[in-house]
Amino acid sequence: TAKQAIDKVIAENIHGLELDQRCVELAAFALALEAWRYPGAGGYRQLPELQLACSGMSITEAQKEWKDLAKDDEELQDAIKWMQLTFKDAPTLGSLIDPIKALKIGEKAPWELLRNSVNSVKNVSDETIAVSNSLAKSAVLLASKFQWIATNPPYLVRGKQSDYLRKFCERNFNASKSELATVFVDRVNLLLTKEGAASYVLPQNWMFLESYNHFRSALLPKLKWNMLSRLGSGAFDSISGEVVKAVLITMTAQETETHHMFSCLDVSSIRSLIDKDNGIKNNDIINHSQLAQLNTFHRVFD
Repeated sequence: TAKQAIDKVIAENIHGLELDQRCVELAAFALALEAWRYPGAGGYRQLPELQLACSGMSITEAQKEWKDLAKDDEELQDAIKWMQLTFKDAPTLGSLIDPIKALKIGEKAPWELLRNSVNSVKNVSDETIAVSNSLAKSAVLLASKFQWIATNPPYLVRGKQSDYLRKFCERNFNASKSELATVFVDRVNLLLTKEGAASYVLPQNWMFLESYNHFRSALLPKLKWNMLSRLGSGAFDSISGEVVKAVLITMTAQETETHHMFSCLDVSSIRSLIDKDNGIKNNDIINHSQLAQLNTFHRVFD
């Protein structure tokens, strides 16, 4: 039935991570509203647990109660130390955190141990329970693999990043470090299943600037491009002031064959937002050899 289908989608198919808790709440409301008004699904009702989490949750307050909880439990103490070390900079790093990378081989998931302990004790504050559960769900999502990821990552060039963020990106994502958006491309690749797909809204400068040569050289052979749409400036109705020239791109986690062609649309010269939208749907598609772009990438924009 429609109701069963919606419940399955919410419980098992749609997952979301956001740096800002307010955005998580907005996403939850939007998802619930769609579920309630979906034809034949039963209207307003209790929904399954939403698979949404805040990846930027601060652990500062909760960890005080964590320590009290683990006074006589060495295993829990180790789990808390791991959570403190791994998520201490979550408000800055968010989804760049990789729980799998931080785990030792054969180690139990510390987030599950902490969540179970917090939820089993009566005198823990509601705030600590909420933070622990949110961190655990965030860790589960960041440690999982997905078949399709759609994202509009944050845009922030290296020169405008904080010292800590800049050093973190250099240490963990050296090829893509010039722009936070390209760092997220590398991070998302780690979250994809084999032959999984990722769809992005990205700034276009990484496609031709020299500072992204290493990133392009690493990206083009290992990810198969499906579709590239060049939007140009004025593509967002909610952004004014700073000009953002963006591209839409979908890539598959699959090595690129020598003969592979990707599809390209260009609406960058169109001024009106509505006309850009129509152009993406109706303009002629141009096909390009993907691997040929390694040396002549600017041709996509000629």
